[in-house]
Formats: sequence, structure tokens, C-alpha cells
Amino acid sequence: MSSRPAPGLRESADSPSFGHSQPAAWGAHDEGGAPQADWRASGRCPAVADSGEGLRERLTAATTARPALHTPRPGDKKKAMTTPPPPDEHSLNIRKPYFDLIATGSKTIEIRVGYAKIRKMAAGDSLRFNSGDHSLLTHITDLSEYTSFEEMLTAEDNTAIGEPGMTRDQLLAACRDIYPPEKEALGVFALHLRLPHT
Repeated sequence: MSSRPAPGLRESADSPSFGHSQPAAWGAHDEGGAPQADWRASGRCPAVADSGEGLRERLTAATTARPALHTPRPGDKKKAMTTPPPPDEHSLNIRKPYFDLIATGSKTIEIRVGYAKIRKMAAGDSLRFNSGDHSLLTHITDLSEYTSFEEMLTAEDNTAIGEPGMTRDQLLAACRDIYPPEKEALGVFALHLRLPHT
């Protein structure tokens, strides 16, 4: 009885062969085109034989052919979108006559000494003045530090500091009436103010 392969069942050269080769009795050919041995004669099924070294080689080749996964580098990371923090809001108590001058826009410079809370202020911050039950929100447009009240009065606009018509000597006396020499030694700060609606 002939064991010639049945016609038309020749395995294609590009057909998958991961452990699924057809037996030689079915017309299977190896990759070189030579017919495989009849598995019935050898007693070894090609599918079982192919599950050994040949299968491992094919799986290794397929795994190696896969593109390597990209490992992000520090420079590849997109910079996180950051939102600037809102400006700080500070508060100060103030005598009612000066509160009213600020509220009317006549006084645009507030003079303070270098306490820790004053040194935390910066241009762009909000500053709320409190006088009894009254409250007024302003914005700091500029902040300058001086070593003394005399130095500050020489550099700043005197008409924007106190009551209308006050002379330089009167302003100096008013500042030193509020702050004794040991407080003046902390540093003198001129806070430039702007009302929200101006």
C-alpha cells in the first residue's frame, strides 16, 4: 500500500507552524520543502516532536522580534501645569483718622516698622485695615524698607503719608509718637496702597 502524500494538501511556506505541523502522511513538508517522515513509522507524532527545541526556538524568535517597551527617562516627562498661588491677604489695625484717609484715597502710603508680619508682606498681596467695626481691603503695589524715619521721609512722597497739609517735621513727630526708638531700629517700611476700585 503506497504512502504517497495526498495531492493538494501541501503545507504553505508561510503558514503558521508553532507546534501545528501536519503529519507527513497528510503531505506535510518541512521548511526546506522535504517531506517529513511518516510519524506512524517512527512512532513519534510531529506535533509532539515539534513541541521541543523547535518550538522553543520559534517562541524565542517571536519574543525577540517584539519591539522593546519604551522606558521613560526623566527628560521625557511632561512638566506639570502649575497654577500660581493666590496672593496672600494680611490685616492690620489702624487708628480711625488714618483709616478714613486711606478709604478716601488721600493716604496711599502706610508707614510701619519691621515686625515679623510686616516682613512677610510683598507687592501684589492684599492688605485689610481694621478700625473698630470698620474694615477696608487694599492692595500693596510696592514696599520699600529704610533704616530710619528720616531716610523714609526723604525718599517718599510726604503728601501721601499723613493728613493733608502736614509738614515733614510734623510727620516725623507723628511717626515717633507711635514708634519709640527701639521699634524704629527694626527698620522702617513704606507700604504703597491701592484701593480695589482704583
